[in-house]
Amino acid sequence: MQIESENFQWEYAKQKITILDDPYCIIIDDLFGPEKSKEIFEYIVSLREYFHPAKITYEDHLKTDEDYRKNVTCYIDALYKIDDPDWTARREYRKKSQLLGAIDGLVQSQDMGMILHSAPFPICKFRDVNAWETQISRYGYDKDHYEWHYDRLSNDDRMITLVYYVNMEPKKFQGGELVLSRGLSLGKKIITSNAKECTIEPKNDRLVIFNSRTVHRVTSTTSSARFEEGRFSVNIWCGIRKNGEPISNY
Repeated sequence: MQIESENFQWEYAKQKITILDDPYCIIIDDLFGPEKSKEIFEYIVSLREYFHPAKITYEDHLKTDEDYRKNVTCYIDALYKIDDPDWTARREYRKKSQLLGAIDGLVQSQDMGMILHSAPFPICKFRDVNAWETQISRYGYDKDHYEWHYDRLSNDDRMITLVYYVNMEPKKFQGGELVLSRGLSLGKKIITSNAKECTIEPKNDRLVIFNSRTVHRVTSTTSSARFEEGRFSVNIWCGIRKNGEPISNY
C-alpha cells in the first residue's frame, strides 16, 4: 500500500483556471497533468479494501443514511497517521502516500497561495492554512448520490473546500455532477426561493475550490460493478489552527 513519493511542490504551468461567480468557485483544469493524475488514480484504486459505506454527522454522531448520502469513502489520513502534534513531522510521514504527497504539495504551494490570495473571503486565506483533512469518495454502482449539505461543521478546521476529480480515461460512469447553490439549507433541502445554482462536471484532473459554507450536492451516479470504473473525488477541507486549536470565528 505504501508508495514512496517525491517531495512534490505544485507549480502553475499549463493549467486552465475558470471562475464561476454565482455561487463563487474556482475551477482549475489539468491540475497535475496526465502522467501524475494517472499515478494518483492507480494509487487510489490500489486502496480499494479501505473504502467503506459513507456516513453522515447527525447530532454529533456518525450514522449511515442512504437516502441522504450513498457512496463509499476512504479516510486516507488515518492510513498515514502518526502520533505527533507537529504538522511538519506528520507531513513527512504522509509523503509515503502518492496522493497525500501531491495534496500536501498543492496546499503548501507558493503559486497556489499567490493565485488564491486575490479571491474572495475565505478562499483568500489559503496562504494561512496550516491544517487539512482528506477523504476519497467513490460514487457509482447504483445511483450513488449526496443530497444538499455544506462542509463547515461547528468549531472545526473547515474553511475552504477543495474537490479533486480523477478517473479512468475515457470515463465509464454517468452523472455525478457537483451542484453548488447560493441557497440556505435545512436538512437535505434548499429552503430559499430563487436560489441560483451552478453545475460542474466531474472531469478528470479537475480541481474545484469553494467556501466550505457553500451548500452543494452530488447528483445520481451510475457505473459498472468494477471498482476502477467509478467516479472518484478527493475532498480536501482546509483550515487554520492557532496553538493547536481551530479558529472558530471565520
